[in-house]
Amino acid sequence: MKQDSETVDEPVEDEPAQRAFTSYAAPLVDEAIRLAKGVHGDASPEALHKLRVSLRRLRSLWWAFAPLLDKGENSRQRAVYKFLATAAGKTRDWDILIALLRQQDSGAQALMPKLEQARRDTVATSRETLLNADVKHLLRDALATTSAQLHATHDSAIALRKFAARRIGASERSLKKRIKRAPCETLELRSLSRCQKSGQETALSVRVFRAGA
Repeated sequence: MKQDSETVDEPVEDEPAQRAFTSYAAPLVDEAIRLAKGVHGDASPEALHKLRVSLRRLRSLWWAFAPLLDKGENSRQRAVYKFLATAAGKTRDWDILIALLRQQDSGAQALMPKLEQARRDTVATSRETLLNADVKHLLRDALATTSAQLHATHDSAIALRKFAARRIGASERSLKKRIKRAPCETLELRSLSRCQKSGQETALSVRVFRAGA
């Protein structure tokens, strides 16, 4: 079942949150499909990065509505977004590493040719993975499945305004907790990554819910 952002009504703050999901998700799905299609004709790392950002927004949206979704199904859908975003984002990781090493006056400069080749290989692999993944079908299926599940839920309906406030609050508390737990002196990549993830969830929750309020 195809969902199109042009045919989806804007969310109303007093309607049940379950019904508002499609209004938020459809435009993001449309954008991700458009960007995935663009990767077919654009081999640049920037095209992959834009797709990665779009997919991470979708993953965060599914996180925002997690309390209303079946836990197993939600985990499955978010895993799909994570897989696609990881495939799209590997080139960006090489770009960051290369940029950092170029700032260092060390023997790392001698590694640049190999790193640049590894980056080019990664671009090719990422594009191949995404082209073979049938992104459009995966995203349309996720949207249709989750929307149908929410629309079939008649119990424990909660107004969008109340639900949005709860989820924004939850994401802000999660971010504060991650920051507090992060090491103060030693920069640990895993801790920084968790802080980044919480920050993205908070930003997405605020952007989506308050835009629709």
